[in-house]
Amino acid sequence: MGEPGDRGAISERMRQAAARGDARELRRLLAEGAKPDEADEAGVTALYLAAARGDVESARVLLEAGADPNERGGAGMGPLAKAASRGDRGMAAALLEAGADPNGADGEGRTALHEAARAGALDLLEELSSAGGDPDREDEDGVTPRGELEACGDGAFARELAERGGGGRKPGL
Repeated sequence: MGEPGDRGAISERMRQAAARGDARELRRLLAEGAKPDEADEAGVTALYLAAARGDVESARVLLEAGADPNERGGAGMGPLAKAASRGDRGMAAALLEAGADPNGADGEGRTALHEAARAGALDLLEELSSAGGDPDREDEDGVTPRGELEACGDGAFARELAERGGGGRKPGL
């Protein structure tokens, strides 16, 4: 693969390939010994960039090479939460299949369910709940996925979550 000093350059090429959706280049770099989980200074990995792009093929290449589906970047948002923020069911399914935790929270306590609710991705919210995601989980402000739905104007689904026990906000907040 080259000298140890080349690692940073190869890691950057991995992130660039993921950002542009170049699964073939990812395979080539991995075959040369690139590490699938190396992050930049901000904590951003190639898998996070593939999730942000919605590139399931690149994500699967990285996951098969050992990328951690629960790795959190600099802001703490993992690939599953990023996919959920885009309402991307295909990417979410690939990440869940690889072991992504639907209850993994960012630095503010927000999970993929919070992000799916904010995006109005009701089908994805249901899938995340079915995969073990907790609709009762409060972020640091006391907001649950149901609270996100109410804020986005989807009262019917919010009521359905409430029937399962998901509150909107802690009393007194």
